[in-house]
Amino acid sequence: MRKANNLILQKFKNRFNLRNFSKIKNIIATFFVLIVTMTAISAQKFSPKPTFLSGQKELNVSFDFEDITFDGKSQEAYIDDKLNEKTEEEIETWLKEWNNEFPERFKTALIECVNKEFKGKTIISENSNAEYTIYIKCIDIDPGKFAGPFSKPAKIVSQINIVNSEGEVVSTTKKEKTYCDNDFAKMATEMRRIEIAFDDLGENIGEALYKFIK
Repeated sequence: MRKANNLILQKFKNRFNLRNFSKIKNIIATFFVLIVTMTAISAQKFSPKPTFLSGQKELNVSFDFEDITFDGKSQEAYIDDKLNEKTEEEIETWLKEWNNEFPERFKTALIECVNKEFKGKTIISENSNAEYTIYIKCIDIDPGKFAGPFSKPAKIVSQINIVNSEGEVVSTTKKEKTYCDNDFAKMATEMRRIEIAFDDLGENIGEALYKFIK
């Protein structure tokens, strides 16, 4: 089977020059990433179904970034790698942005998107006295990479629990990967790519829960 595939590939290469073949490979790769992205941003699935949310006018949300990794690296190792790539001037700018905006910028993005999906039926906010809390454990963030039309979207690995006022987990999701929007025009900066991934995670959560609260 492998030999037959290699023969087909060789015939294809012979038909097109190497430059055209490389372009075709890149187009196919981009198309594949798009398909994976569209699949990966489907709504979260909670089990058991959180029917108890019906009639709730307010939900609390809590984020857990403890022990988070960045593309499999500790936050400290990731920051060191980023700083090693930059000039002294760039280091100061990057550190200031990171320290000022991580993780608050991403938490805000997610909350806004969840509330948009809830369409005014209920709202989520931090430090609420609501009966139920959406507990979001952020496990890993892959910040992606900007490369024009061949950019790599950011993705988040997370697990989400709904916890009642007594601290009991009453509904949960499996570990899920959420990719950011594959529109490379929005993906020029690292912080923006991560923010978009949190936007999409918020949309997924809101879409999954809206059917139970409406």
